[in-house]
Amino acid sequence: MPVTIRDVAKAAGVSAMSVSKVLHGRGSNVRVSEETAAHIRRTAEEMHYRPNALARSFRQGRTHTLGMVWDTAPDLSGDVRYFSDMLDSAVKASFARGYSVTLCPTLVGDTANEAQSDGRFDGVLWCRVFTAGDPRIAPNVPTVMLHLPPAGTEHLANYVYWDNETAVKQVVEHLDSLSHRKIVFASTSGLENTTEATFRRASFVRDAEAAGMTVELVVWSKEGEEFGSWWATRPEATALVCWSEQMALGVLHKAWELGVEIPRELSVVGFD
Repeated sequence: MPVTIRDVAKAAGVSAMSVSKVLHGRGSNVRVSEETAAHIRRTAEEMHYRPNALARSFRQGRTHTLGMVWDTAPDLSGDVRYFSDMLDSAVKASFARGYSVTLCPTLVGDTANEAQSDGRFDGVLWCRVFTAGDPRIAPNVPTVMLHLPPAGTEHLANYVYWDNETAVKQVVEHLDSLSHRKIVFASTSGLENTTEATFRRASFVRDAEAAGMTVELVVWSKEGEEFGSWWATRPEATALVCWSEQMALGVLHKAWELGVEIPRELSVVGFD
């Protein structure tokens, strides 16, 4: 059986209120000497006393739990560490502040708002992977959007997301400094019309053409399986910009298999 406050009090020879005052800071009218407080702490440690998190949450009316909700189940495996690093960082930051994190890859659609406002979470980290539409934010639950900003919401939330605008400019400036004039921009099949892919592609074409470059648009698989057949056509392009890190890694692997020297023969850029 778990050790309770009453068990510690009995072993220390003091009242339960004194133990509660020393270990939890409750009871403003209770006075405990430093000597007695030290004795209570030693006793609690010797008995391996641990606070009951559920009981504490019930008393405070808070769950000390944050929900990390996704618009689609994230891929946390493989070589691309973007989403797994995001989750790991969120958990570490939350734990450091006394919160646990529940990963909710299925709380989407019509039940998302209910999941936010039914009391199970003190706050929500909402990761919008592909779309920036109305995420149905519950107005009474603190919410932070991750990856994509909110759009069309009645109750706007704070958000943290990629500065795609600056990233695109840096890519174009770098390629321009290397004297690249013909570029291929590759999107992922099935994701080419998502909010982020559309923005990155349109921004890149705009900035590249403004810099005097010619851009060819292609749609490949997420691993860039088409690189081999594309390279066999002896393309005039000297740089390949992949809309995601996952595709860029796949392209680099294919290039290695084909003996293509990167970056001497071709410059490859990936996002994320």
